[in-house]
Amino acid sequence: MFHIMCMSGRAPGEIIRMTEKRKSPRINEQDGIAVRILSENQDEESVTILRLTKDISRFGLRFETEHYIPVDTMLKIYVAIRNPRETVTHFAKVVWIKRLEDQKNYSVGVEMTDADEADMRTWEQYITNKLTESEE
Repeated sequence: MFHIMCMSGRAPGEIIRMTEKRKSPRINEQDGIAVRILSENQDEESVTILRLTKDISRFGLRFETEHYIPVDTMLKIYVAIRNPRETVTHFAKVVWIKRLEDQKNYSVGVEMTDADEADMRTWEQYITNKLTESEE
């Protein structure tokens, strides 16, 4: 079970300590993302959502949207990272969704499920660099 906590008031790059059993710490980071909702029905047009991440980790990320995206929905996520200035692509699965207090938007947590080898190396190095920066 996931426990959600309010992230407001956090400094960029700050590591967020959770009581959950996570494989990797969360980093408060706002990177531009394009989220494409993948449909099992090839005839349906896919929806793309443009947002900023709220936090990131080695194995997942969190973002907010006005769209309800059911748990287990598969996504293709393009993350615009800043250093190096590059876009990495991940396939991911929605693992939790929570309606925000404004009752209009949702906080969505996703777990990365697949990426090509080069994108995975770039993402891992990006996360490592962010963790190192936060320790300085």
